[in-house]
Amino acid sequence: MSRDTVLRVATAALLILTVTILAWPRVQTWNDRRACAETSGRWIDELQSCARLIDAADQAAT
Repeated sequence: MSRDTVLRVATAALLILTVTILAWPRVQTWNDRRACAETSGRWIDELQSCARLIDAADQAAT
């Protein structure tokens, strides 16, 4: 390979590495938010089903 080709490949590799290092915290934050949203969604579903049960019990008691 010519010197020019080696320099281009090295520059491209360095650019990819730099972008990956700079973007990694954002990717982690996105993954954490997505996981939190999934967990929150489950909790909301459980709370809504509990509210329905309590509402049904209140209506049955009156």
